[in-house]
Amino acid sequence: MSWRNEWAAIAGRIESLLSAGHFLVRALGISSSDSYNLTDRHLGTQAREITANLRSFLHAHNAAIPQEAATAIGSFLKNYGPAIRDNSVKGLDGLKLRLTSLAALRSAVEYHLSDLESIAHKRAERAFLHLRQIIVADESTREKWKNAFSKGEPACEKLGAAHLMFHGIWAFKVNAEGGRTDLIFGDTVDDAERVSNVAEALVLTEWKIVKSEDQAGSIANAAREQTKLYTGGILAGIELSRYKYIVLVSLEQLQEIPDVQQGSATYRHVNVPVKPVVPSRAARKNALHNVPLQGTRDEAARP
Repeated sequence: MSWRNEWAAIAGRIESLLSAGHFLVRALGISSSDSYNLTDRHLGTQAREITANLRSFLHAHNAAIPQEAATAIGSFLKNYGPAIRDNSVKGLDGLKLRLTSLAALRSAVEYHLSDLESIAHKRAERAFLHLRQIIVADESTREKWKNAFSKGEPACEKLGAAHLMFHGIWAFKVNAEGGRTDLIFGDTVDDAERVSNVAEALVLTEWKIVKSEDQAGSIANAAREQTKLYTGGILAGIELSRYKYIVLVSLEQLQEIPDVQQGSATYRHVNVPVKPVVPSRAARKNALHNVPLQGTRDEAARP
């Protein structure tokens, strides 16, 4: 079971305990008698079992879950775990302690988990921006990419996947059966724990070489169609599901291709030029102010 599914089971159990506690408090408002000692025997036992589940969960998945969520669970176990397990903490005071602390923990963890996709998306965007920057800034990297471009798409996707992993992104592509294939080793990627032990997110990419500007649109469209073969199913908690990346590797800069929304997924088109033309500082300044580099015609005609 993935950590995301295991957390969902724990969160669901907390929700059920809160509902039972709410019902008990309403019943005690009608009659204050708790003849069967449900407050301690039933709800207290449930709270202790959930606390034990949380301890096991943190031990098993500490490296995989977001750090903020792990910190919240660890703080809960340290500050409230002993009191929840203490059989001398009884009655309504004990009930309030157990249910309130568990409710607060669930809220905190859900908050940290809800931002996982946006964090992964930001990390992927940064990785691609860094790739474009380093090709411009570093001659040896530029030569590696020019060499990969001459060899073909497999060489580009391997080099790109290695760069993305440096940023905590495990990139994969779709194989003929609709599953996930690692871009470097070519093996199947289907183990969430294996990915989460080393990467922040799993991202679907499709790398294509574009040799001329007029081919870019059709190649991007073919790449999007190819990703539709994907039937692997989302690896909960680790896979970026809202964004898929079509990476167009070209010699020079291509015209920007807008994002394409298909269902719940957004296709991002990223251009990686391996021989980028970087304008001079003077050219950029003149372009910014819309001033011709050689002056106007009237200026040229002046004596």
